[in-house]
Amino acid sequence: MNRVQVMEKLQPLLNVQVRSVTNPEFSRVSATEDTLILRPSRGYSYPVTKEGVESLLKFTGVPESLGKHLRLPTLEKVFTETIQSKSPYQVITKDGTVVDIIPGTDRLPIPPERALEVIEHTIPEVDFHRVLELPHYTTAIELVGVEERPVRQGDLVRAGAEVIFSPLGTVAPRVRAFILRLACLNGATTTEDFGNFSYGAGDGGSVWTFLRNSVRKAYGSISPIVERWQAMAEENVAPEQRAEVLEALIRQARLPKVAVDAVRALALREPPESAYAAMNFITYASSHLLTDGREVLRAREAAATFASETSHRRVCPVCHRR
Repeated sequence: MNRVQVMEKLQPLLNVQVRSVTNPEFSRVSATEDTLILRPSRGYSYPVTKEGVESLLKFTGVPESLGKHLRLPTLEKVFTETIQSKSPYQVITKDGTVVDIIPGTDRLPIPPERALEVIEHTIPEVDFHRVLELPHYTTAIELVGVEERPVRQGDLVRAGAEVIFSPLGTVAPRVRAFILRLACLNGATTTEDFGNFSYGAGDGGSVWTFLRNSVRKAYGSISPIVERWQAMAEENVAPEQRAEVLEALIRQARLPKVAVDAVRALALREPPESAYAAMNFITYASSHLLTDGREVLRAREAAATFASETSHRRVCPVCHRR
């Protein structure tokens, strides 16, 4: 994808507004016959959508299993009492209705077009591989360059980075290494410190300097990642242990049933003979079977933890017993 195509995919994140509420003691929720109305501060009122009600339940700590059984007048009282005792928050509105509530008011909006421009100037011949939508109007953009390494003969991977940010500034930007396996287009990340970077208030410097430096470092971390994968390719998994290893990975990734069934079917045809092969079943799921951004990142995190030299023995059931 090019920059224009990425911006098209990000458009839903740009069609919303955000309002910071620094004095929640003045907030209140009222109920009409069929709708809740949030009044975050004097002079402002917004109807609350179904998604907004779900967000209010999470923000106020009311269990969803309880909240869905409460009548609107009861929710009015519960929400008003709890929201007034909460810390400052942000109201996300779309077309004049509440769609999300986010704790905290420290925001760092990242204009997507500027972020993409910085990335293009940092990685030569960059290709934007995939755009994921995450909660709280956040996105994860996978990108790759031209630098390649072989894991094994005929198994090339390409260096890249994953950039997570919010155009509204609802989260602090994060960057980590992203590696694309060219044979199957499986994408993978790492949990190692050398490939993970988060922007914090104490970092100093501009967010653009952070983005430029962290993307460059993440892109340049391909060598130690590939070296670890090469070692995993030499770690044979005995036939009687392959199902156990794969099932442990499936549990850690918390794959939905449809993905679990597809991964198991693939494993029956091509049993994972090495730790590297086992990891690739989960990166296959995250790249080709999952579309929900939260599920993709969770599965990739499980694969990265399994691949990590520091945590592999802890999460691998076979290694754990040795």
